[in-house]
Amino acid sequence: MEWDKTLQLAEKLLETDSSVVGEKWWNSRAKRYYEWILGAAMLVPALSVAMFGAVPVWCGDRKNPFVALRRVHPGVGELKILKVRSMHEGSEKLEADLPPTILLKNGYDPRVTPVGRYLRRFSVDELPQVLNVVNGDLALVGARHWSPREWDTMIEPNLDKDPFKSLIGHYKNGLSWGVVGLGCVLYRDGVDMERRCELELMYANRASFVGDWRIIRHMVASGVLMRGK
Repeated sequence: MEWDKTLQLAEKLLETDSSVVGEKWWNSRAKRYYEWILGAAMLVPALSVAMFGAVPVWCGDRKNPFVALRRVHPGVGELKILKVRSMHEGSEKLEADLPPTILLKNGYDPRVTPVGRYLRRFSVDELPQVLNVVNGDLALVGARHWSPREWDTMIEPNLDKDPFKSLIGHYKNGLSWGVVGLGCVLYRDGVDMERRCELELMYANRASFVGDWRIIRHMVASGVLMRGK
């Protein structure tokens, strides 16, 4: 999808007549409460599917099929993002040896296992994050978290300019990372970090109850859950 069409679709998903938008919405008790209720309702089925997906991971190398990824949120500090492991052990070292362009959401990633590619196709690897939602670490819909390498190589060097500067400001004001977000629904292979953050900034400025549900609906309807296909 061309970038201008991506922006048009983002505008459509975020369109609302509500007066509770942006920070008023993502910092509201209403959003936290309803997402906690949804997370609690999804907990048993999501973890059941995650356990099913973890079996072939364990059979593949006899190592822990679950991981807690260390991520540092600019506003709240260190978080542990729960996932079914889709990569080889030692992937962080391999990541350090790869050129940054290899890891820009653009196709083949040598860190991902064969089983992991199927887990990612259906987003089974993301399902344990429902626990993060129930614990209050993540929003169900929010901005997408980044890896330490993405921070070091693509975000921190650009903190003096937008969209990075404004997005970090929203994080410090309470914007949560999410299991689902406008960026992960709309950006496709080849979209760089600046454009990803531009989409996240659009969400931060115009988020609403209706927009959140449109993002979830679009994710399911467009088959984005089958990422990595």
